[in-house]
Amino acid sequence: MNHQLHANISFAVASFLVACCVSLTAYFFFNPPAFPFQLDAEGLRFIIWPSETLAAFRWPVLALVVILSVVSFGMIRYANRQDAQAKENLWGKILEVFVPLALLPLACVPMLLADMLPPLISTNLRLFVVLAAFSIFFVRITDALLTVEGINTRYPVAWVWTIFLLATVIFAHGGYRFSKQVGEHIGDEGHYLVQAQSLYEDRDLDIKNQLFEALGIGDPAKINRVNFHIHRHSSGDAFHSVHPFGLSLLLAPSWKWGLGGRHIVLGLISGAGLAGLFLLCRRMGAGNIAALCAVISLGASIFWSIYSYRALPEILAATLTIWTFWAIAVQRDRPWASLLIAAACCVYLPFAHTRFIPVSLMGIGLYGLFGLLGEEHLRAKARRLGLFTLICAAGYGGYLMVQSLLFTGPGEYPIRSTLFSYPWGAWEIIVSDRGIASIFPVIYWLAAAMVAWLVVDKDNRLFCLGIIATFFSCLLTSATFYWYTGGSSLPGRYLIVVVPLLFVGAAVMMERVSVITRAWFFFLTLFSMMLLVLVWINLSAVDRHFILPLHFFSSFPLYQDIYFPHASFRDDFIADNRLASIHGLAALLLTTALFALNRRRWPVSLAALILVLGVGLTTQAHFAHDRFNFQRYMANLTFDPQAVIQKKRVHEGRPFVLRLDPLLMHAHTGTKVTKDGVNAWGAFQGRDDRGELAWGKFVQLFPGRYEVSCHFRLADCDGEGYVAEMDVAGSYGEEILAKMRIPCNPGISSASLQLDLGSFTLVEPRVFYHGRGSIVLYEIQIREVQH
Repeated sequence: MNHQLHANISFAVASFLVACCVSLTAYFFFNPPAFPFQLDAEGLRFIIWPSETLAAFRWPVLALVVILSVVSFGMIRYANRQDAQAKENLWGKILEVFVPLALLPLACVPMLLADMLPPLISTNLRLFVVLAAFSIFFVRITDALLTVEGINTRYPVAWVWTIFLLATVIFAHGGYRFSKQVGEHIGDEGHYLVQAQSLYEDRDLDIKNQLFEALGIGDPAKINRVNFHIHRHSSGDAFHSVHPFGLSLLLAPSWKWGLGGRHIVLGLISGAGLAGLFLLCRRMGAGNIAALCAVISLGASIFWSIYSYRALPEILAATLTIWTFWAIAVQRDRPWASLLIAAACCVYLPFAHTRFIPVSLMGIGLYGLFGLLGEEHLRAKARRLGLFTLICAAGYGGYLMVQSLLFTGPGEYPIRSTLFSYPWGAWEIIVSDRGIASIFPVIYWLAAAMVAWLVVDKDNRLFCLGIIATFFSCLLTSATFYWYTGGSSLPGRYLIVVVPLLFVGAAVMMERVSVITRAWFFFLTLFSMMLLVLVWINLSAVDRHFILPLHFFSSFPLYQDIYFPHASFRDDFIADNRLASIHGLAALLLTTALFALNRRRWPVSLAALILVLGVGLTTQAHFAHDRFNFQRYMANLTFDPQAVIQKKRVHEGRPFVLRLDPLLMHAHTGTKVTKDGVNAWGAFQGRDDRGELAWGKFVQLFPGRYEVSCHFRLADCDGEGYVAEMDVAGSYGEEILAKMRIPCNPGISSASLQLDLGSFTLVEPRVFYHGRGSIVLYEIQIREVQH
């Protein structure tokens, strides 16, 4: 009795300690103990301590964090040893699942040592510890559930409806809130929305009336057709968009309900896609838990979620594709229902977008192929597949007829100038900084799982090949041209129509792989989920930068140099491109190798995962292009002016230099001029009034000495009086840090001010024209003066 009581007390203490670990980690993440950043070019590292007390007691706090983690981990082990029946004890089983969370406080260690570590290490080590802890946590949960036969074999109707309803509510509500914050449309969305408005208001696709109303004009000649993506061969005098109207047709009935109605429709589409994916995974042999993991991995990713919030046709096409393949898989059991679903989805895909025609044709071909290979009698096959062919032919005929009624000539992008015009795009859409792997790294696991599924599952090998062929049909027709990036949108836009199909192989292999391989799946999945959480938490700051989240967070407090081993293949840093390709290949090959390693080779598997992350960090460390934007970092940093600021020189670097173009600043007088072959901003006596010649460019500077200079040409002055005045304002004009008058000295000249700043200061260089003589302002420069 006393032994059992002692065990229960041990369990209670261990549970309390785990709760403390989670709470402490959450506290430090939401209330960071320090804000570090590094200016690589200048060789300076800064750390800002919001609390002077915490800065003074950094080492004791660090020791307590480590001790808490170690003691919590040990206490759970001790509690389970105290109870001889811990394996049958529910409380003991739950604690075993929560063991990895005891490691979470270790993520705080890099935050407290940030002044000793480069941002690449301090930022990513912290994130890797959190992702690894939760990955192991989810592995332990799935280990316990994947083996429960009742959960995994039960008919999935209840699961499907739950997924559909939850996803619909989550994406409808989330999309509404998201659009209220960042705006109702960005990029191509407006072109789909205006067609929905036209269908609702005018019952046609001529958007001329809507443009007239929005722009407040009535003359068609005043509308720039290129800017509004109006087809150059629109029939008659109509204004027809180059963007297909499939999504607009579905959104039109909800137009009267405004933004909320639109997001309900978008939520329904997304929910239907995830519910269909669950059914497809179950049909291919995955259990309910494995199928659910696949659905959550996709649905909770930033990749699927953001596109589910936006009025773009990609989620609609992905949903149609998912249900097409479900119909292909079930046609033996549901021949006529599958026929109607497959035909409807394949026919509607071209209306959603012309880019989806290859996927539609693959669906038609695969449905016919699996139908011919089925067990039906030949006459039944001929009757059913013949009807399917007629429906698809009629649908495509209707599509061509609609196109001929809307347009009298070819589209804006001839096939010859796009298809295979830039073959490298098929690789760059995976590994570049605008590639899918940057925000959705689980794509490597999905690709490896498809290869493994192809090898181990003989019964479904042809279906697996069908998915692979469909993926490449989309990749090679949508990404082999220069604009594979998809415009103002999240990376990987042109692949989202087929990526969900890869989760079928992932769900099937989920139950067959080792624990470490499954942990790697959750690690990569959680990275994408983490980006979504970061976007939501910082949505007011992120705003429209959500389309390139890693570019933004690379210059955000606490996330400088966040894991982003992906280069822009469009810049001049050729070495960066090669490094990014090496990382992509290493991640793909090593992840594939995990599937070949059995459970007994876990040290090799663990080494492979560490090698992937190591290659990524090394790749990023050797990039020539520095993504860090000091001004953005400081604009998003809020801290007490009395905070402790520590500065450290990590290597000899060049002085901080910032050049400001007057043409990009505000002005109350003057005009653009070209002088000495250079575009500049000038003011001339007798033509321009006195007033501000350049102002409104706010620059954040770190503690140090600076020289602020402006370069100009003076003329038409008599040597008496002053032509202009230059000053540097601080704190949005509340104080003048330095100022000087610019006397008449005809010719090219410059003026300089000295600043000595003891803290981070927001400065504004300004030039005021006195209305006497003429001045042409070429440049304003801020330069650090090193001792």
